[in-house]
Amino acid sequence: LQPEGPNVARTQELFNAVFKATNTNVVHLLYEIPQQDDFHDLRQLLEMFQASPRFIGFLTGTPYKEYVEQRLPAAKQATSMGTGLSFVWKDRDGRIAGVNEEGQVWVEDYLARHGADALSGKTVTIIGGAGAVGSAIAEALAGRQDVRAIHLMDRESSRLGHVGAKLAGAHPGVTLHVHGPQDQAYNDAVGQSDLIINASGVGKDDRDPSLLPDSTHAAIRPGCVVVDLNYRLPTNAFLRDAQERGAITENGEQFLLANAARGAARILQAT
Repeated sequence: LQPEGPNVARTQELFNAVFKATNTNVVHLLYEIPQQDDFHDLRQLLEMFQASPRFIGFLTGTPYKEYVEQRLPAAKQATSMGTGLSFVWKDRDGRIAGVNEEGQVWVEDYLARHGADALSGKTVTIIGGAGAVGSAIAEALAGRQDVRAIHLMDRESSRLGHVGAKLAGAHPGVTLHVHGPQDQAYNDAVGQSDLIINASGVGKDDRDPSLLPDSTHAAIRPGCVVVDLNYRLPTNAFLRDAQERGAITENGEQFLLANAARGAARILQAT
């Protein structure tokens, strides 16, 4: 489920390649939802999903993850992290299950590529930390014993407070800081960080400005790893500004592949 617009249907291509290679009688379709829809089409789609045995699952685009969780609250599995549901499917008995595994997927993929100790003793800042993807990554990091500290930044102050309180309650041993849009500690958090993750969605378009003001970018330390989970562009203003400060940068391409692999595996198990 994606917003209407010029989407690059990479996930669709990846899923269908897996289904073809495994001779699985399933097809992945891109379903675009009009931008001014007010969830009308999405409500109809969820009703169709619940009624049809041939409709076995869906991936949820960023704007709809929390809405789907609200509409299908009983589907959420205990292993789900953060807010919202990123993937919903039916098991062989027709029971509906839903998870947000994107945080755990990101952590596993990052460690696989950077080494088992890549997060040990690190301070991590997540921009967009109150959203479905950012909060899931924060929860996956908070569940580890080796991360030094986590900073969450988001423009949605009320939602950020809710996510922060939930994490602090579930993981009392974690060093956690939340920063709203007017927080002057932004620069200090960025300056302390070994890893900065943009999970906000800003930066999909090359015309998007950098997420951070110049004064905050100036606080990025050389050698800091800066990750933008957007995958449609190899780089953007946020990553270019970070590179100028000596940061090591990467986009969300590998995360896309790892996330698609997890979702395809769920479908193969269900069929």
